[in-house]
Amino acid sequence: MATAKQVLAAGEALAGENEAITGANDTTVNKEAGLVGTAYCGGFVKYAQKHAGSTLLDGCSNPWYVPTLHSFMKAMGWPQVKTPQPGDIFIEGDDMHTGYCDEYIGNGYMLTLEGNYGHVKASKADARNGTGAFYEGIGFRKTSISGFIFFRPPYDENGKEPGPTPEPVKSPAEYVKDWQRWLGVTADGVPGAKTADANFAKMFVALVKAHPAREGQKGDFIMCIQGMLYAAGYDAGGLDGDFGSGMKAAVKKFQKAKGLGDDGDVGADTMAALIDGAFK
Repeated sequence: MATAKQVLAAGEALAGENEAITGANDTTVNKEAGLVGTAYCGGFVKYAQKHAGSTLLDGCSNPWYVPTLHSFMKAMGWPQVKTPQPGDIFIEGDDMHTGYCDEYIGNGYMLTLEGNYGHVKASKADARNGTGAFYEGIGFRKTSISGFIFFRPPYDENGKEPGPTPEPVKSPAEYVKDWQRWLGVTADGVPGAKTADANFAKMFVALVKAHPAREGQKGDFIMCIQGMLYAAGYDAGGLDGDFGSGMKAAVKKFQKAKGLGDDGDVGADTMAALIDGAFK
């Protein structure tokens, strides 16, 4: 068995390794396994465990394939945790990517340690401070923990095989404070008007990120955007819930004034700027 620290050290030893040709998948991890040319994020997770002396993934039939690794950790009963700690294995997106939490920074951010990703950096300091160059290979990344699933392996931290560390129990009010911190308002545990405003603003931005508002659409949602345009000082061509050419022209003028891409569609960036311009 091995500790989380030993597993991370084994993986960190490869940090900074860049693929000779982006997409070649020709790292130390690939070469050792005889799988040059194969996507290797799961292979890197296995590599770090193996080289630290851990046998925790020995029963996984194919840890190189992220869905298989995900299914194995669930079948083993490794707990899923919301707040990661060093050594936790993450699943990102719809079984698209995996790696380790190397450090939880706080405020919903972490440093990852991973392979086969095009935005990693060679050192923790580079990732944390935004210095150094991005590359495709093995290294560190600073990212929000949103959109990740975390599994906590039963590492041998004390010379024996302990049970997984339980998640701290929080009261509803503490979770409300976490929610308020994420929204960027005063974390007092009592959601009032400012919390509601910030929450609905987030919801609007998330909505248009997935479904941009554009010419030809109609309805109350379009009328809400028209009202925001008028509040920001732009003639939306009428307050009728119809995204016509006049409204598109107003959106494009607004986008140009804010330094945004002037495509005339209301996506996440435009919506965020509109909320700021109309209500603040």
